[in-house]
Amino acid sequence: LTISISPMSSGTFRYSLPLTGGCGSVNATGTITVSSTPTGAQISNPIVVGTLNGCATYADTQDNNPSNCFQNNYGQPSDDIYYQFTLAYPATVNISLCGSTIYDSFLSLLNSSGGFIQFNDDNGPLCTGSNASIRISLAAGTYYVVSEGYDNNAGSINTQISIQVPTGGTISG
Repeated sequence: LTISISPMSSGTFRYSLPLTGGCGSVNATGTITVSSTPTGAQISNPIVVGTLNGCATYADTQDNNPSNCFQNNYGQPSDDIYYQFTLAYPATVNISLCGSTIYDSFLSLLNSSGGFIQFNDDNGPLCTGSNASIRISLAAGTYYVVSEGYDNNAGSINTQISIQVPTGGTISG
């Protein structure tokens, strides 16, 4: 017997199913616990960073272990964590998973429609070893970051997003 439902809310629910057949009837009873998907589990419900400006760095740590109910919708077979950020003006953006304790991280950058821009697996411009990072010049607009483990790796992922502060040059006026 297989029963499939699509719950509309999270919580713990009791059930009682009358079963009849063969030599009589019984009631199957129990509880079902339904967990909601956390913010960041899908591109339609990302962790919103906001508009990046100045020299501020956004940092957030999440664990993509399947028990935390993130989902696998993109890239590697591991569960994804989606972030959304906006640039008010063109800028060079640093995105890194440096300092993550997951065995091997994987990072993707998507445009406002969810289209692929760039990915990094290991030894990016900001991290060495198995943590991923991207440095890229982007136009003003909205972007998505997908932080996850390479292959099926799960664990603590430290996502950092910042605008690279320009150096050098001259100011005239």
